[in-house]
This record gives sequence, C-alpha cells and structure tokens, in this order.
Amino acid sequence: MTDAVKGRLYAGFTIIIWGSSLTSAQTLLSELDPLQVVVFRFILGYITLFAIRPRVKTPKNLREELSLFLAGFFGVTLYMFLQNIALRFTSAANVSLITSAAPLLTAWLFAVIYREKPSKRFLIGFCVAISGIFLIVYEDSGDSGLLGDAFALLASASWAAYGAAMKNALSNGDVIETNRRVFFYGIITMLPMTVAFRTPLSLAPLKNPVITLNLLYLSVLSSAACFVTWSKAGEFLGVVKASSYLYLTPVVTIITSFIAFGEKITYLAAAGAILVLLGLYISDKKTKRRKPLAH
Repeated sequence: MTDAVKGRLYAGFTIIIWGSSLTSAQTLLSELDPLQVVVFRFILGYITLFAIRPRVKTPKNLREELSLFLAGFFGVTLYMFLQNIALRFTSAANVSLITSAAPLLTAWLFAVIYREKPSKRFLIGFCVAISGIFLIVYEDSGDSGLLGDAFALLASASWAAYGAAMKNALSNGDVIETNRRVFFYGIITMLPMTVAFRTPLSLAPLKNPVITLNLLYLSVLSSAACFVTWSKAGEFLGVVKASSYLYLTPVVTIITSFIAFGEKITYLAAAGAILVLLGLYISDKKTKRRKPLAH
C-alpha cells in the first residue's frame, strides 16, 4: 500500500468521524456550556492518549515545544471553543461548511511561513468546493445565523494556524505522544478561560446517559483517535493536501444532521455537496506529466 493510499484512508476515516461529531456536539450544547464541553472532551481525550502512551519524554528543544503549545492553543482551545459557540447560533451543517474553508487558509499560511506555494489544481479545487459552500450559507440569512457563520469562519482560521504549528511538531515521530502533548497544552490554555468566563464545571449533567455517551464519543473517538489519524494523514499526504479532505466534512454533517435532527437537505445543499466532492477530486488528483515525444 502506497503512502498516498494510506494518507487517504487516514484522512477519510477522520473526516467521517469529525463530520458526524458536530451533531454530537450540538446534543451536548443543549445541556452544557461551550467551554465546558471543550474542557471535559479534552481532559478525557488526554487520559485516553496517556493510557496508550504513558511515557513522559524530555522536550528536544524550545522550538518544538513552542510548536506543540501553539498547536494546543489554536487546534484545541480556540478552534473548539469558537466551533461550539458557532453551533449555538447556526446549524451543524453550516458550521461544517464554513470551517471547510480551512484548506485555503492553511495553504495561505504555509505560503507565508514556509514558502510553499499551493498548486493551481489545489486552488481550482478550492474555488469549486467553496462555491458549493456558498450555496448553502446563502440560505442562512438570519442575524443569529450570520453570527454563527462568523464564529465558524474564525474557527477555520484557528484550524489553519494549528496546521502550520503541527508541521514542526510532526517531526517528533510518535504521533500519539505528540498529540498527547498537544492536548496537554490545550488543557493548560483553556483553564484560564474557564475562570475568565466563569464556566461551570459541574459533573451533574453527566448523570444523563445521552450526554455521557456523546461526550465519550467526542473524547475518545473524535478527539484522541482522530487527532492521531489526522496527524498520520498529514505525514503521508502533507498538511496542505490532507487539509483538502476537510471539504468532505459538510457532506457527512448534512447526512448525520438529517438523521439525528431531521434538518432538511435542500436542493441547494445537495448541489453544494456535489460541488464539494468535485472540488476535492480536482485538488487531490495528481497532474499527469507529459511524456517526451519520441524521435
């Protein structure tokens, strides 16, 4: 099995879980505060990764540790917090559609920081996919919906910053240990926010089995497992190319939202999903090299 195939399998698995996790998060937000969900989710996620990889490794250097710290802040604390706030104001489908703009923002950051220019095919694929995103967002014209869309867009920018930080962190070699340390810094940076926002950390809501099961799903599968598989996808495909698989998130979310909450799949949503899939195909397809003419 080639590295490209392995990367696609890791990315595909991750996106299926992440796409369905938004509806799970929306269920939790009916009982819990947005920041409360993030705290519980990643503490349990950290415990899961620590159980798998309990060794504590001495940091190699300050640069690597700073990369892990920034990845924890942008990818765990800020991204998840902004995403959960967005879910309070708009649908899970809309949040997934807007946060799937992250690939272009990731490519832009890599061009600025690492001088890695995105290919023309990647940019064409993004334009096709983003047109599908706009088809559905266009329907969300209410003030509260637009506020949720704005938070979702900020979340996608935060995820792009996470991707840029993880480029250096992935050189560590052990993705489980790397992500465990990312979770650690995410927890450290979110705790001051719980004080600033006076976030309730009561365990009483966990008496509800629906809340507990959804929290375990988000913590163990969507966080602990999927952050690791997403890192593996980044290793095999490259962070920018792997990020293009985020285009698929809205397709999964639309389907799961329909099943879980009965949210309608409109003609615009269906057309948007088709454009998203087409955009991913264009971005992911390799450009064929022309063979030299025989003399």
